Formats: sequence, C-alpha cells, structure tokens
Amino acid sequence: MVLWVQVRELETDPLFNSGRGSALTDKGTVEMEASIMDGSNRRCGAVSGLTTVKNPVSLARLVMDKSPHSYLAFNGAEEFARQQVLLFMVPFFFRILDKKLSQPHWRHVVITLSFITHVHVISAQIYIL
Repeated sequence: MVLWVQVRELETDPLFNSGRGSALTDKGTVEMEASIMDGSNRRCGAVSGLTTVKNPVSLARLVMDKSPHSYLAFNGAEEFARQQVLLFMVPFFFRILDKKLSQPHWRHVVITLSFITHVHVISAQIYIL
C-alpha cells in the first residue's frame, strides 16, 4: 500500500488533476472519486461524488478496510467520511486559481506507476496537466 501514501500526497498538490486541482464540472464545482484494490486478498474500495474530503484515496481505503461495502457515492460517501473522522476542506480548497493550469487546450498525461512485490503487481495512475 505504498502507492496509497504517494497518491494521497499527490491529491494535495494543485499541479495534479486529482484532489486539489481537480477538473471542474460544468457548474464550476469539484466532484472527486478514487478507488483502491488489494489483489492479495481480492478486496477493493471506491468512492465518488466527493466535494469536501481532502484525500479521496484515503476514504476509498477506509471503505475497503472498515466497511462491508465496496463502493460509496455522494452523500453516503461524505457521511461515511465523517464517521471515520477524515479531514474535510471547504470546496474552494480544491479549485486552482491559476488560469493557465485550467485552460481547456491543455492535454492530460497519464503516468502509471507500477512495482512488483513477491506476489502481485501494484499500480496507480496519476494524471498530470
């Protein structure tokens, strides 16, 4: 789960298109999602429609580890985050103010990080402007 920690840090960096710095909806709001899988025991957790949870990947991991569900969305995901005492931010935190970084002509580049443990491959995709 080393990549979980790295992705959590990238979600806080406004230069990455996840967490802080997320792409905006047509209404100018942020709706975030995240998912995580553990292939060694076939568990997974996913969340979507988040607007105030600072690190969506942390909530996805809690869904995997501390919930009977594999996917929570919108109000249900936010309520579960409150029950788990995760860090919340005001929605403005997730928007980047530098207009150059939010121009629609910029292309997103996907970087896939992978490494092999003794049993399985762990990977994560990171979207960069």
